[in-house]
Amino acid sequence: MASKFMPPQLTVGGEPEPIKMIGLSVEVRVAGMLAELTWTMTFKNPHARQLETELEFSMPDGAVVFGYGIEMNGTIVDAVPVEKETARIAFEEAVRSGRDAGLVEQAKGNVFKTRVYPVPASSTKRVKVSYELQLDSPSLVIPLASAVPLDNFDLRVEIAESRFAPVLRDDAGLAGIGFKRSADVNVIGGSFHGVILSKPLVIGLPALEPEAIAKSEPEVLVSTDPTFQDEIFFMVNDFVKVPDS
Repeated sequence: MASKFMPPQLTVGGEPEPIKMIGLSVEVRVAGMLAELTWTMTFKNPHARQLETELEFSMPDGAVVFGYGIEMNGTIVDAVPVEKETARIAFEEAVRSGRDAGLVEQAKGNVFKTRVYPVPASSTKRVKVSYELQLDSPSLVIPLASAVPLDNFDLRVEIAESRFAPVLRDDAGLAGIGFKRSADVNVIGGSFHGVILSKPLVIGLPALEPEAIAKSEPEVLVSTDPTFQDEIFFMVNDFVKVPDS
C-alpha cells in the first residue's frame, strides 16, 4: 500500500487554501480476497462565488477505480466511462454552459485527480469514488484521513465470510465502533461526529491466514447489491494449493 495517504481536498486555482472535506461516508464490501470500497466525500465552499475545482486523493497500491459520481441537484449521478479526449471535451463544454460536470483521470502513481464543477457558493458538493482491491494479506486496511474535524463520518464494512469472524485490530481511534453478524455477513461500522481521521482502520481477516487457507475447502459466497436490486451475485472462493517443487 502507499506509504502515506493525504486527506482528500479540493484545490482552486488562485486560492492559497484548499476547500476541506467536512463529511465522509465509507462503504466497504469484502468477498474472499476482493474488497470494494466506495468513498462519498462532502466539501464546503466557504467563498461567496461558485468554483471550478480539482480533487486529488491517494489510494492503495493495486487499486482500480470502477465508479465515480458527483452531486447534481441534490442527487449523486454516476458517471459513464468514455474515451479520455471525448470526456475532456464534454467537461469543458459543460463548464462553459454552466452545467454540473466532473472528470476523473489517473494523475501519477496511486494518486487520482478529479475535476469538479461547479461547487456552489457558500454551499456543499458531494463526490463519490469507488475502487476495488485484491487483498494480498490477512488484513483489510482502510486509509482514513481528514484535515479538519468532520461534521459526519459514516462507516459500514460488510464481510461475507461463513467460517471465520473478522477481528478489529486497530479501530483508528473511533470509540464505540459497532460489530454485528447477520446471516453469513459480518458488519463493522458506525456513525461519528466531530472526529479527525488520522490513521488507518485495520480489520484482520482470519480466513486469509496461511493456516486457514491450508485447511480451507471451496465455498460459494452469495451477495446482493442495493444498486442492482433484482440481481444476485455468486463468488466461488477456492485457494489453489501449489505443490512443493
